Amino acid sequence: MPVALLAQALGIIMCLLGTGMSVWAEDGTAAQKPAQAASPGHGDAPVNETTQLTLGSPQHPVAIPRLSAEKFSLDGDPAKWLKIQAIPAPFSKKFSGMMKLGWREDGLYGYIHVQDLQVKVDDANPWQQDCVELWLDTACARHIDMGTDCFQIALAPNVTLGAGKCIVVAPLATPCPEQTVARWKPTSDGYAIEFFLPAKAFNVTMAVGTKIGFNYSIDEKGKSIEQFYADKDINGSFCNPSTWGMIELEQNSESVPSSMNLLPSIPPAVPQRNSVTQSTVEIPYVEQTCADILKRRIVVGYRRAYLSEIVADLAERTGIHISFPACIDHRCMFTVEDQQMTVRQVLERLAVQDQLELDVQDDHVVIWKNTDDQLLAQLEKKFNDGDVEARCESLYDLGLLGDKRIYSLMLRGLNDDQSAVAIMAISMLDAHFETLHDGVQSSVWVPSLLKLISSASLTAYKARLIHLLSCCRDHNATDLLVGLLKDKDANVRCQAAYALGQSRDARSVDPLIAMMKSYLRADASWADAIVRDSAAYALANTHDPRAVDALLAFSHENEDFYSDKNLQVVAAYALGQSHDPRVIDTLIALLKESEQKIRVAAASALGETRNPRVLPALFGCYRHWDAQLQMTAATASAKIGDTAADSINAAAKSRDNYTRFAASAALTMMLDTRAVPPLVNFLKDPDDAVQFRSALYLAHLHDKNAIPPLMRYIRQSGSTNQMVAASALGTMRDPENMIVLMDLLKDHDATLRMSAVLALSATRDPAIMDALIASLNDPDKIVRFRAISAMGAINSPNIIAPLLDLLKDADPTIRSSVVFALEKVADPRIIEPLMGLLRDSDSNVRADAGMVLHQMTDPRVSRRLALNHL
Repeated sequence: MPVALLAQALGIIMCLLGTGMSVWAEDGTAAQKPAQAASPGHGDAPVNETTQLTLGSPQHPVAIPRLSAEKFSLDGDPAKWLKIQAIPAPFSKKFSGMMKLGWREDGLYGYIHVQDLQVKVDDANPWQQDCVELWLDTACARHIDMGTDCFQIALAPNVTLGAGKCIVVAPLATPCPEQTVARWKPTSDGYAIEFFLPAKAFNVTMAVGTKIGFNYSIDEKGKSIEQFYADKDINGSFCNPSTWGMIELEQNSESVPSSMNLLPSIPPAVPQRNSVTQSTVEIPYVEQTCADILKRRIVVGYRRAYLSEIVADLAERTGIHISFPACIDHRCMFTVEDQQMTVRQVLERLAVQDQLELDVQDDHVVIWKNTDDQLLAQLEKKFNDGDVEARCESLYDLGLLGDKRIYSLMLRGLNDDQSAVAIMAISMLDAHFETLHDGVQSSVWVPSLLKLISSASLTAYKARLIHLLSCCRDHNATDLLVGLLKDKDANVRCQAAYALGQSRDARSVDPLIAMMKSYLRADASWADAIVRDSAAYALANTHDPRAVDALLAFSHENEDFYSDKNLQVVAAYALGQSHDPRVIDTLIALLKESEQKIRVAAASALGETRNPRVLPALFGCYRHWDAQLQMTAATASAKIGDTAADSINAAAKSRDNYTRFAASAALTMMLDTRAVPPLVNFLKDPDDAVQFRSALYLAHLHDKNAIPPLMRYIRQSGSTNQMVAASALGTMRDPENMIVLMDLLKDHDATLRMSAVLALSATRDPAIMDALIASLNDPDKIVRFRAISAMGAINSPNIIAPLLDLLKDADPTIRSSVVFALEKVADPRIIEPLMGLLRDSDSNVRADAGMVLHQMTDPRVSRRLALNHL
């Protein structure tokens, strides 16, 4: 399990379960935890009464952005919603809830991310357990009872069948559930649902200015934990449209991002109870170059890990910048284990295992995967001699290669006189963004990209072209990019700001500061706020002293301009990225802020400085009652590196249990085995949650002490921790564990067999294929579903034949689950079988196959779909 994923998963667990620990005083005796005031929700600060009555009212409807994506697939992927602001939840006294909405002419789209580790569902009456309820008054009549234009829909995750289709129930005056399209998938902290409400089915015309009566409720165990504008359980609001809020479709188009996340994950806000102890001890700090980092020795424990996981882990632990073409990820699993290896030796071991080429430059490393000369010659000939379709196909195939020699042909594709060819080149280059940025002399691309950005025929691709232009870091593009800061499309403005930050042209600093200030007003829209935040991160990337001064001003409340808590959060994260030592004192001061999300942002940013001077302040956070702050501080201190290891180890021996546990977590993230003794002791803690987290840490360290408690959790049928424990046991990838897990596949308890399947899939060991294939015939349907899903997660060509056999299964839900498993395998052999399913007897299977086929970017698939439609 990579360090970054471990930190994220355990941070979420700590946040949701609370600290999960008894509270100890400094002397080790039991102490009373300070009482926590009732929190209005886990979003922003409470709104005042005037705001609460205004947001979402008929007089002030909430504006819903128009989606400009050419294809909008429902797959539960949050990436395409990153730039869409969550709608407010005024009834829950939150400026931002968990629901995001967008519209197109064909209907209303939505995304919900629910934090709930114990999901329980009532198939017939979802509102009695965990679900999302939606109410719409498409005539906006606001009558006291529901007429023919009023609808109620309940969406719930289908935990029985696994990720895929939601349970959809339409109880009151609504179309049949089949007219609502909804998909769900589990997340590390709960579940996510993505849905589509067709305009025709709901009697509404989707156009700018259309107003719709609207309400929603996120239910947990039958009780609402978040609502939009009315309490569904008071005054019959669940069937009284006059009490619902209102949304309005706005013109401002929000493009769906393809590869750039402009906003960090912002944790929920809770009241502050304690201030943080702060030290002024000065520790010398020396900035490390790439050459220095490559010489650094670290503990390595990778077992069947993907390249992206290893690269992310090395970046998290050492600060090294490594890039590679995304298309070569998941093509090989690496195993590298050693108590002391230099970072260079780790990379060289990877290169040997998969015949990779390392390109070590002054400040980063680029990894390439060389391609056979003959294949490249064939693709070049096809591009030179072929028609439009042949040129598109050659560019598609080139985009799947990790060889730096493909880019000359890609550039020719951008310059092709046929827009279809240029668009294919743009689409395939998205997966090469990092290597274009770091590994190619991209200045030759600038004239072509500037020309395409100004092309009227490629307006829909302007933001993506600007994103590619940011790779070039060419000052000749500065004037154009500064002009695009005023473009009417918010996504274009965001990408222009990002590109200016990457260029590090001193001329871009003042326009970016002016751009931020222009959006510092109380009536700024959500789109304006996103653009403002993009400018903040761009300023940090310039590494210009003027930019740091501006961000320091934005990081605290200032009488000279309008400010809000979200701006302070973004400024704090951005200051961490600036790597300017002047920001440290300001970030330490922000640890005392009353808003939790500001404290967490400051702690995270302190880790990004990688300066040992921040350690005393982070150690103070170890003792804070806020579990999210504890975990963030642990992660941040681990980033400081070897110079911090001894200090963290000393903290792991503290008399304060909070400090010991957080320090043990930090040592775990550094793969420092000195964390083992305190973690073994925490396995005896009276709190079950502490035991569980300690076992997860030990599993990450591949320590055998983790096996008994993890096995105990796996055997606790229905336990919250059962699935996580199974995955953790699998990620240890220990041969002895494999034997135990194989035996569990024969257990009489179906839940144990299902947990064993999950754990085995996490091992990524090809040896488990026979066991998973055998589980396809398990008498329990859920076990069969898990086995199908596990085979898809392995992403091996060997899974295709057994899964294709299941397409003949009489159960349509089995056939649908196979479709989603095959989706993860980029193999041309799946195209014909999926095309055949377009004529399946079951409408859901046909829809699933069509959705998967439409998501494929291979031009041959698009052509087959067009011919099939004819």
